[in-house]
Amino acid sequence: METMTALDFLPADTLIVVDDPEAGRDRLLRYTEEAYENFDLAREAGRLALPPDALALAPDDLEAAIAEGATWLRIGTAIFGERN
Repeated sequence: METMTALDFLPADTLIVVDDPEAGRDRLLRYTEEAYENFDLAREAGRLALPPDALALAPDDLEAAIAEGATWLRIGTAIFGERN
């Protein structure tokens, strides 16, 4: 099973521009905090839940990948494994 996002429906040559990287980073940090809070609540309630770092890159890892010139990021390798 392959998961899809809205980005999967855009043409391959689509250019995505981030006009306010700092605001994006702030939102990413808030999202990360919320994800860990929700994970903790789910575990406390006895629900099955994967930790957020098993589902997505941490903000620092994402920034490092972009700084190194990554244009495609494989999110979810820990769950789905390497692509063939």
